[in-house]
Amino acid sequence: MLYRYFLVIGLLVGLMGERAAGQSRLRIDAAAPVDSLVDNALVGRGVRVGNVRLSGLRTSLGSFAIDTNIIGMRRGLLLSTGDVRKIAHENSSPGTSGVAADFGQKFRPDKDLARICRCRPADQVILEFDFVPAHNAVSFRYCFASEEYREFVGSGFDDAFAFVLSGPRVARRNLAVLPGGRVRVAINTVNHRRRAELYLNNDYFLNYGLLKKSKKGPHASWPRRVWNWLFNRHNHDPRGFYALEKEKKKLNQALVSSFEYDGFTRVLTAQAYVQPWQLYHLKLVVADVGDAAFDSGVFLEQGSFSSARDTTEPGFVAYRDMSRRMNWDSIFGRLRPAPTVLTAPAPDPSTVIIGFAVDADGLAPAERVRLDAFAHYALAHPGQLQIQGFTDNTGSSRHNQQLSERRALRVMFYLSRQGVPRSRMQYLGLSAENPVASNEDDEGRAANRRVEVSLVDD
Repeated sequence: MLYRYFLVIGLLVGLMGERAAGQSRLRIDAAAPVDSLVDNALVGRGVRVGNVRLSGLRTSLGSFAIDTNIIGMRRGLLLSTGDVRKIAHENSSPGTSGVAADFGQKFRPDKDLARICRCRPADQVILEFDFVPAHNAVSFRYCFASEEYREFVGSGFDDAFAFVLSGPRVARRNLAVLPGGRVRVAINTVNHRRRAELYLNNDYFLNYGLLKKSKKGPHASWPRRVWNWLFNRHNHDPRGFYALEKEKKKLNQALVSSFEYDGFTRVLTAQAYVQPWQLYHLKLVVADVGDAAFDSGVFLEQGSFSSARDTTEPGFVAYRDMSRRMNWDSIFGRLRPAPTVLTAPAPDPSTVIIGFAVDADGLAPAERVRLDAFAHYALAHPGQLQIQGFTDNTGSSRHNQQLSERRALRVMFYLSRQGVPRSRMQYLGLSAENPVASNEDDEGRAANRRVEVSLVDD
């Protein structure tokens, strides 16, 4: 009997040792359907979701599970600019690069992210869906991670992400902001120098020359670099970096052994006020900036996307439970609603589209009249003006880029002369990206020669 007891103990110890040696604390599953991942790994109470869509490679989205609470959450959804399956191992490199976008198709930067980060995003992946909240406040918990930490803090490689909410009384608002609601969360806004209390380090690499001085990355004196070159050669990688063992010992070893990412933000909360039982749209987008190298990702906590009653909302008005009256199939577009008398939709006064002649940036008289009306509306309403110029696909890419910028500038200068402050306006030339019609005929190309001006609540 005693023999059996020791035998069982030995087997348990062996199994535990095998599990500790053979399994990572982080597990990634990218096999489930996209809509199933959103329902099971993100959606919580008080929210119904539909029309889920992923733009990018399927391997850029997956669910995750962690044995320990080392990043502030244990389970949820992961969206990455690389392959989500390749980050679940010990951090062994200062930079890992994967692919999130399908480069077999013509790349089109997301215009919302371009506006928010004032950059040209690359290698982007977009997860978006419609939802109906049961209450007046929605929120979810997230953290941002990147291989750009810490050596590229303060550089132009400021990988970007955004949570863009749109719907009734919400004008395309980014929810990925720091407390206070004005500064977006990014590598250059949350790191070991700025908002360090919100940063979690996982970087112990020195990827610079032997005697080269730099203010970026883990600091090491020149004697330490010489010591590494002489006695730490076994830890030298052909790509030109060293593993600093003393730096590594200062880190959370569970984090180092589980994640390839070099840095994380602490868990943050995205939140907004909405109208109960109305249809909204949420777009989650993350992208590389400056180049398509060094992956970044966003972790979203399981069940945290939810709605709740918040009576502290300014102007709060009590509302009723409409769950039994909602036609979910109809509101998400799965079934056609009953026939109704069709009426022309009222034009959106917060947006205007200005057309242009072939290879020209001048404003026609009719377009000036429309801009006059829009300027009058903008002066009566707060918000930023997003001005984006476009061209058709004729001409070289360089010429079209310059032409699209001139068109956007022309509109901005005209609105400025009508009294709209320059501080409220941002312009961007997007060349032939995001066509609204086919470029195969004259009519379609004419529709694509345009400037879009939108009043947004940023």
